[in-house]
Amino acid sequence: MNITASRLQYLDAIGVQVWEERAEVTVVIEKPAEPEQHAYIAPNESLAQADWFIIKDGSDVQEPEVEHLLSNIRLAGNIPQASSYITQMEMNSTTYQKQVFAEIEQAQPKVVLILGEAVAQSILKSSQGIGELRGCVQQVDAISAQVVVSHSLHDLIAQPLLKRETWADIQLAKSASIRGTH
Repeated sequence: MNITASRLQYLDAIGVQVWEERAEVTVVIEKPAEPEQHAYIAPNESLAQADWFIIKDGSDVQEPEVEHLLSNIRLAGNIPQASSYITQMEMNSTTYQKQVFAEIEQAQPKVVLILGEAVAQSILKSSQGIGELRGCVQQVDAISAQVVVSHSLHDLIAQPLLKRETWADIQLAKSASIRGTH
């Protein structure tokens, strides 16, 4: 098995030990599951309560690789589909922002996970970069839940080493959801 230097660097960054191959091995690669579909909730439509409320950048919509990554993040983070809600937010649109805040109020989550710098800046009304916004629990006046920011799904695909930071953010969000109150 020939592993490139960048692959070794990635595996080392996420803590995976690479062993030397002893014999020829057949590798079976499974086709990714179909991406999850996320329904748009109309303003007067009922939204079930969810422990997790995930906001992704609107530019991440309808891309199978992005949806598959989000599904894997939820699976690895043990975030059950039944207790989570995923929405998207288009940038530079106060209508979308109001819709997202209404959805959050209706779902009453314990934690809000924001994926992406631009979305986070809009929700938090901040000009800080992703480096300053992620890695800590944020407070938003209009949201009673704990808010955690992480990298956008597109950034995670383009720069796989960022997945380590996102994993830390998921762990922070999990601990924040335990502390979350209603």
